[in-house]
Amino acid sequence: MNKVAVEIKPGELVFTLPDQIKDTEILAEMERKYSEYTEAQDAYFRQNNTRSMPVEVAATFPHASEVDNDFRSSLEVASFFHIKPERYSAYFNAKATPHTITTWTGELLAVVTHESFTWTNNFGAKFSAFRCVGINGDNYAGLRCLSNDSDLVRFKKLKSKPQVIVTYK
Repeated sequence: MNKVAVEIKPGELVFTLPDQIKDTEILAEMERKYSEYTEAQDAYFRQNNTRSMPVEVAATFPHASEVDNDFRSSLEVASFFHIKPERYSAYFNAKATPHTITTWTGELLAVVTHESFTWTNNFGAKFSAFRCVGINGDNYAGLRCLSNDSDLVRFKKLKSKPQVIVTYK
């Protein structure tokens, strides 16, 4: 599947979105397939009183050949784009220039536009606040812990509009 891309211009972010993210009919079809897959999976777990299964069993579920990590990640990105959540959890990619917020598999959800200074709390943990612009065009703010190896961040939507222009290809 195609990935989301961003082109950064002075004062502007240009997001290139694949069709499966922009098109609500494709999104609805992806959600239906994922729902059927997870319902079959949950039924197996309840029936067998377990939380694991052999690969051979998983392959028999509806849409098993399609529902993989890339499918789940594309569904997450499409949902983020259309639903425009108030709060969200994702991963901070400090290796990218500029820093980005991504899904677990690395698909782009937001571009960090500002990161604050680092401070230390009473327990010795180091934190940094950030602002980002989501692929959905909304402005978000969050907090990042620098003291552990986790890149997981939580962020929430701001009422203010982004200070950059967001356009789409």
